[in-house]
Amino acid sequence: MRERLYRLVNAIIRAYAEVKPMMGELGYSVTQQEQYNKMVNFYVALKATIGRSSGDFIDLKAYEPGMRYLIDNYIVAEDARIIGDFDDFTLLDFILAQREKMEGDGNKSKEQESTAEAIENNIRKKVVEKIVLNPKYYEKMSAVLEQLILERKQGVITYAQLLEKYIELARNVTKPEENENYPEKVRHSAAMRALYDNTGCDADLAEALHAAVIRSKMDRFRNDPVKERRIKRELLKILKSKDEVERVFKIIVEQEEY
Repeated sequence: MRERLYRLVNAIIRAYAEVKPMMGELGYSVTQQEQYNKMVNFYVALKATIGRSSGDFIDLKAYEPGMRYLIDNYIVAEDARIIGDFDDFTLLDFILAQREKMEGDGNKSKEQESTAEAIENNIRKKVVEKIVLNPKYYEKMSAVLEQLILERKQGVITYAQLLEKYIELARNVTKPEENENYPEKVRHSAAMRALYDNTGCDADLAEALHAAVIRSKMDRFRNDPVKERRIKRELLKILKSKDEVERVFKIIVEQEEY
């Protein structure tokens, strides 16, 4: 429910940001414009409060003004186009809202360091949440994050460069179906991506396993020994190893697609 709220608030913010420069021309009075501005800021504050209280955001002290920064600065004023396509991703919103702090004047500062740490904590939290869905993939994402942290601490990368790498990593963490490293046949299915990543990156094998699950699964198969064995028998025909079947099945039961 919280993620749905975050998405809806983001949609409100962006819709408002798009129409804001034209409100006078569209016939909105000054009073009406102020009312809409208050409404949007109310939902921004609500989102920040819920995110902070629930632990969804690690460092939201500056997140509310950061969201206003998105409204005011990620819009091209002359044609009211949104720069970027981040409607559904709270993590990306958070990172983008830190751009001004991260880029700074090019010199390392305590604010840049604390901002980078907050971004890293948010990415790490998202990786931890998702790793059960696709262990191999999110282990790779975790390794990328740890490398970025190391490079930051060693001072071998600028904060502006680091920000771009954070954005790329956040996209891969939250939107893996857009990762072009995946073969087309598995990219658009979370379950097939998980099978692909965790069985040697073999697209044909992932496709065969996926088909076996679809063919053999019954409603509410989880925690039902009879129904689970039905799926495992089909998997065994392909994997030829009971240990491998058990390993892969643990991933299968985590997939919402099934």
